[in-house]
Amino acid sequence: MAKMPGQAALQDSSPAADDCPFVIRLTSLAMLISLAIGYRCYFTDGRIYGFAPVLGFLDTLPDTVNGTVFVLCILSLLWLTAFPYKRLPMFAVVFCQVFWVLQDIPRFQPFYYMYCFTFLVLALYQRSPKAALNAIRIMICGVYFWAGFHKINMTFYESVFPWFLKPIYSFNDPSVPLVIQIPVELAVLATPFVEAAIGILLLFSSTRKYACIMAFMMLTVVLMCLGPLGHNWAPIVWPWNVWLFWMEYRLLCTPTNRNLPFLLSGMPRIGVVSFLLFFIAPAAAMWTLWYDFPGFKLYSGNTLTAEMHFPPEEMFQKVPEPMKATLKKDRFITPLGWVILEKKSYHLPAIYTYKAAARGVCPYLDYPSKATLKLLYPAPFYTLKHGTETLPLCP
Repeated sequence: MAKMPGQAALQDSSPAADDCPFVIRLTSLAMLISLAIGYRCYFTDGRIYGFAPVLGFLDTLPDTVNGTVFVLCILSLLWLTAFPYKRLPMFAVVFCQVFWVLQDIPRFQPFYYMYCFTFLVLALYQRSPKAALNAIRIMICGVYFWAGFHKINMTFYESVFPWFLKPIYSFNDPSVPLVIQIPVELAVLATPFVEAAIGILLLFSSTRKYACIMAFMMLTVVLMCLGPLGHNWAPIVWPWNVWLFWMEYRLLCTPTNRNLPFLLSGMPRIGVVSFLLFFIAPAAAMWTLWYDFPGFKLYSGNTLTAEMHFPPEEMFQKVPEPMKATLKKDRFITPLGWVILEKKSYHLPAIYTYKAAARGVCPYLDYPSKATLKLLYPAPFYTLKHGTETLPLCP
């Protein structure tokens, strides 16, 4: 049978040649779904929440340019879905993501970071698929480890996780018998450690099957709580969670790959790069606010947050529904809540992005001078006491 162009470059004596097209197609599909959910992030028309650009002139580009880049990315992903051995569309997808981040930093989300790393590694190491896939395996392990590690703090236990589990379990329900309460609360205490342990157990051949079971249980709970039958919150993270599990299962838990040796032994250069990016660099998130999302701190409760507060006389006449009803009821909203309601996307927790992007709301207010932006700095892991700073929302 004749091989597709470029297919021979991916062939070697390992099962990597079979895994590569699966990884490319799965990543393309996950990214297509994410872009379809959050497509409003990439256009200015009808957008209220502002830009936080790296290069200021990029946020003034017309939607004809933005639309061209968006279509280029979609077509490249469709191309990869049909012909996963092509390097050009992989580079095109990475180019589009770099352009979008330079135009608006909040688009630098951990899922796009992982998707692009996957494409870039596979494009650059077509002739060494074994090394490329090992780098992706190391990435998966590092993400699980740090996503769990950063949750070891009081805010996660006291605030984030009780809200997270509310669709399936209430901590304040007196009707729940102790025989259920005690195991559930012990499981809650163990959750960050279990998630971090998945990343470590995946490194070793003898423990990968246990890590896979733990990861599947965690995925089930996540989809039950955040999905349409739960909070129906942040749909853009749903495909990412499914993608991460299927990547883990295919690359580390199938009978062929389960017996791969310790992942950190004899790492090629790209494996070392992956180790530095996904095992070492996320430690910076413990000390620097700007590295929170590359450090994989989503839903950790240990990130910079903010609230946009509005005066009682503000009636939000220029704000469209359903945003108006939410604002009139609560008189405040978080930037994350605004972005999810308006664009079905996520926000990057950084001072610059909060200040710059929140000002896009100002033209829609009747009393912009009275609106404030309250920054809540992450509390130390052992307390709930957040440092706060209140700034004018529309200086």
